[in-house]
Amino acid sequence: MPLTEVEESRLQKYIVELNIPAEQQDRIRTIAEMSKDGVSFADIKAEVRGRGETIYRRRSQLRRRQVF
Repeated sequence: MPLTEVEESRLQKYIVELNIPAEQQDRIRTIAEMSKDGVSFADIKAEVRGRGETIYRRRSQLRRRQVF
């Protein structure tokens, strides 16, 4: 399920504040959308194809900032 307007604005603020490069923004959006839908960590890791600790950290940061 796509992010709502409020969630999208929080995600954009997160991206700007941390100065995240364009090539990583789609991965972070995928993590947020899949986490919002309740997808398991293992499935997110398989989809994003990243290191577990990086995905876990991003997911925690997004949750704390109430992106999802």
